[in-house]
Amino acid sequence: MPVQIENKWYSHPLSLNLYGLNFNKETIKRTGVAYLFEAEKSVMQMESFALPNGTAAVCGSNLNKYALDILIRECHPYEIILCFDNEEEPGKTDYFDKLYHICDKYKQYANFSFVYDKEKLLNLKDSPSDKGEEVFKYLLETRVRV
Repeated sequence: MPVQIENKWYSHPLSLNLYGLNFNKETIKRTGVAYLFEAEKSVMQMESFALPNGTAAVCGSNLNKYALDILIRECHPYEIILCFDNEEEPGKTDYFDKLYHICDKYKQYANFSFVYDKEKLLNLKDSPSDKGEEVFKYLLETRVRV
């Protein structure tokens, strides 16, 4: 959000952030796995789960090369798992195709997979962490590997 300081406006594109990476990068380094969520809320929710918190938020529904470069440079993960909000409309495959395309685009940098709710456990716009740890673990086990 832009901020005004002494008649000068400052802004920063959120897509250049990896929220929570400063707190969770050592866990990502240790486990070799990075979970990328859309929103900051999910990174904080994961703090209450029994799983190691190797998460960051891309602050949007896309992963760009700039953010990926930061993640690779700082953490060297062997696997990156996209855990984006459920946006799949009934009877459509646009959301699946979008996630697959992101993973396919960057698969030369790490192993990529994505959480995809095939069984409709999540509501529209829910994060994979919104329904609690057990649902998240199940979605993680059934993720799509690219």
